Amino acid sequence: MRWGSRRLSYASVAASIALFLALGGGAYAVAGNPFVANNGSITACIQPVNDELKALPTGSKCPTGYVALTLNQKGERGKRGPRGATGPHGPRGLTGATGATGPTGPTGPTGPAGPQGPKGDTGAAGATGPQGPRGLTGAIGATGPTGPTGPSGPAGIAYGVSGSTPLGSTGLSGTASPTVVLQGAAVSQAGTYYVTADLELWIGTGDAVECFIAGSNGTFGEPASVAIGPVANEQYHEMPLTGVLTLALGNQPEAECGDYDLGTHADTKYNTGDLTAVLINSSTSKILAAKAPSTAPKLPSPPGG
Repeated sequence: MRWGSRRLSYASVAASIALFLALGGGAYAVAGNPFVANNGSITACIQPVNDELKALPTGSKCPTGYVALTLNQKGERGKRGPRGATGPHGPRGLTGATGATGPTGPTGPTGPAGPQGPKGDTGAAGATGPQGPRGLTGAIGATGPTGPTGPSGPAGIAYGVSGSTPLGSTGLSGTASPTVVLQGAAVSQAGTYYVTADLELWIGTGDAVECFIAGSNGTFGEPASVAIGPVANEQYHEMPLTGVLTLALGNQPEAECGDYDLGTHADTKYNTGDLTAVLINSSTSKILAAKAPSTAPKLPSPPGG
């Protein structure tokens, strides 16, 4: 395809392109004119020496010595012009048709009360209303006369024994044969006793001690034994014990302790303590006697054993 060309000055380039667009540039773009790209731009070349202007097909390059120009097919929108002067007041229009009826207005205020009417006939009895709330409590009445003395009740159980040891030290045997460290007085009444004891023990580093409530007749208290250790550092330790124990006439409540590692920790000792046994049932029925095991509590294996 041959290039279209003409000789123009720089001053007439814009006018020439505008004329091209006005005379059919837009139509060429619609019809697929090769001089107008898909985005509406037009590529042209100008020769600065002889003012020659050439329009190029889309995708072509200007020859040597020409300057390329890319022009929009459609110019930018101009700025908005100033507001025009207000026109003269028009003549009065014709009267419009009557509008639809508006909504009902709000209710007006209540008028003053009218004069009282004549007394009407007595109405029928209404239904019974619901029961009202309970009234307040009345004042306390006067104290009544003292009643007759009742019969005497059965004699209560008020018997117990206790025991304690002075400050000192008692070495402990192994757990296979625990040492009796605290013993109460012999009981003069057979029955079930609630026994409490508070022991003070010196326990060597790494050792452990286990103690329990027992009777001199070979019975053992419930619950089972209490253990302390292994301890991180040698020091005094308080060990409280409680248990339910069945004792025969003349038996003694005891606290027994065993050392887990007698050979290595000979410094572990019992120091002092006290014990109290209170009779809670003088009957030695099978039910209560069953609470006290017939054999010693099974002590756990020594730590690490």
